[in-house]
Amino acid sequence: MAQTTFTNALTVATEGAIAYGRENADIHTKVLDQTGGAGFGLMLCATASDEKTMGLPYSNSATAAGDGALVASNSVAVSVVVNGVTTVLTATVYATSHAATMAAIETKLEAVSGIASATVTSNSIAILGNAETDVHFSVFTVTLGGGQAVFTLSNTCTKNFYGPTVQAELEPQSDGTIEYDDEAAVALLQKGYMWMPTLATLAPRDTVYVTFHGSNRGKITSSAGSAPVLAISNSQFTIKRGVTGAGLVIAAINQP
Repeated sequence: MAQTTFTNALTVATEGAIAYGRENADIHTKVLDQTGGAGFGLMLCATASDEKTMGLPYSNSATAAGDGALVASNSVAVSVVVNGVTTVLTATVYATSHAATMAAIETKLEAVSGIASATVTSNSIAILGNAETDVHFSVFTVTLGGGQAVFTLSNTCTKNFYGPTVQAELEPQSDGTIEYDDEAAVALLQKGYMWMPTLATLAPRDTVYVTFHGSNRGKITSSAGSAPVLAISNSQFTIKRGVTGAGLVIAAINQP
């Protein structure tokens, strides 16, 4: 069961523990929708629009935005990374029109395993990954022709963040790991103070980022990272007690 009673003293610094017993803690219970489960003190997001099921955040969306249209004789090189595996598409040579060439790239992307959809909008193309899938572009380069549009690459998590997992008394797994199991009830803090793991130095008033890409997803950190972006800022967090380097901080959570 989740921690429900608190003292006025500062609790022992462990991941997901409620930090200040004298403060009110607003805890909600949802259903975990996460293959492999989820540990304590990790930020979860809704996996469905009704916000009844929660999972760890992923880089589920990526965009390549061009600063102009493709032109005759252009050749477009595209590489996309899905869960760490790079797929290099065959070069797409300009054919008939900008729209037709972008549509050809769209078709190739949708054939890549792990990509749920690709959508062209004017000079940009966006992809969405399947559930529990990280996606990002690593290459989107135009060569040849009379001019070459430059594409800016970005990736993010489009899911709604809900709250971090509260430490609970659970039966250890065979390897000694203690965490919430997939499809189990999971306690999430909406408002209150929690000991949370950070990947980098955080101090009071620092901007807090939530990691959504790679093995540290759900943990907070101090920057977004780049190529690909690894984390997204979250204004609902305030650092109450910081730490130098990776470690545990006390974060104030005020989810709407």
